[in-house]
Amino acid sequence: MELVPWYFGFIVLAIALAFIGSEILSNLLFIVQIVLYWLLIKWMVANLASNEQPLGLSFTGSIWAYIGWNLLFAISIITIIGWAWVAAAQMRWFCRSIEGTRREIVFKGSGLDILWRGIVAAILCSLIIPIPWVYRWIMNWFASQTELAPRGSV
Repeated sequence: MELVPWYFGFIVLAIALAFIGSEILSNLLFIVQIVLYWLLIKWMVANLASNEQPLGLSFTGSIWAYIGWNLLFAISIITIIGWAWVAAAQMRWFCRSIEGTRREIVFKGSGLDILWRGIVAAILCSLIIPIPWVYRWIMNWFASQTELAPRGSV
């Protein structure tokens, strides 16, 4: 239930973005949405638990770095394939920005891995029915590429 206000806020912003005629206000709401996503990430990492015991993790990535990564991702879409390498680099930054554990969280996936899975997922999602399985496949792959490693070994 703690996430309901977040989702409600995202939905309200998405609807507002669709109906606002002012380009300046639309851009401002887009930035607000990015900030809300950043706050959501901080909250989610801080509230991760195992056996109902908080893990004591925190997300230390700055809002400016997060905005920069999102802008770089948006620009990289133009290159048609470059977005996948930006997504991989952003995941590595995200993992480096999680603190509170004796080990280092490392993302091992590559841009090429993300690219071909993204293409296959887009094709399969066009069929509509397999969307839940495709989403599960992608999320399982991302989880399998995320590891805990001794600090300083990477």
